[in-house]
Amino acid sequence: MFPHRKSENGCPLCVVCNSELRRKDGRPRYISARYCSSRCRDVANVRSGNVNAIRKLLLDRDKGICAGCGIHCEI
Repeated sequence: MFPHRKSENGCPLCVVCNSELRRKDGRPRYISARYCSSRCRDVANVRSGNVNAIRKLLLDRDKGICAGCGIHCEI
């Protein structure tokens, strides 16, 4: 669903935002790296329909509180 891409200079690009994937020392990261940040990883998981990732993101966002009745549901 998200193909690997490279910039003109051969540096791999983030599959979500197309920013160059570089290490802290400025060298390009390996092509197996797909995301520049956890935010881009989360966006890709939601777009691809990864149910487990979506559930975790919703739990983190709502902190276990039901939007309908307000009861704390987290186990």
